Amino acid sequence: MPTLTVTLADVGVGSSTCKVKATPVQVGEAVDQGQPLYLDTTDSKYYRCIANGTVTQAETEYIAMTASSADGYVIVAEPGTSPGESLVNLGATLVVGTCYAVDTTAGGIIEVQNVASGAYVTTLGIAVSAALLDFQIQASRETKPFCFDGLC
Repeated sequence: MPTLTVTLADVGVGSSTCKVKATPVQVGEAVDQGQPLYLDTTDSKYYRCIANGTVTQAETEYIAMTASSADGYVIVAEPGTSPGESLVNLGATLVVGTCYAVDTTAGGIIEVQNVASGAYVTTLGIAVSAALLDFQIQASRETKPFCFDGLC
């Protein structure tokens, strides 16, 4: 399955308990709602996560709730630390019970079983409905093994 197709207008917090950072964060590139973000410590700005970049680029810190051009500011959802604590509407059709992860397309989200070989695996959470992701990050800091002819 390809990167989720997001309807930007539908992205938002999914519950009253969804954690939203009190102050907006600055982005170093154009960002859309629903995209996972990582912090680049060289300039202290946030960028779209990408699974086939460096380990740092795959490690999500937030999901953008608003859009911005480069050097602007976005409101972000923070991950929960327990189930149901931080529900995010990704503006896409999700499969209940499916785990979602950072994709090899910058800012993209994909079903975890479809993460490409050689990409870092960072899960973003599990779909609890067709619209809501239970946002809890698990960064493996490891790449998915390469497989040939079904052998890994």
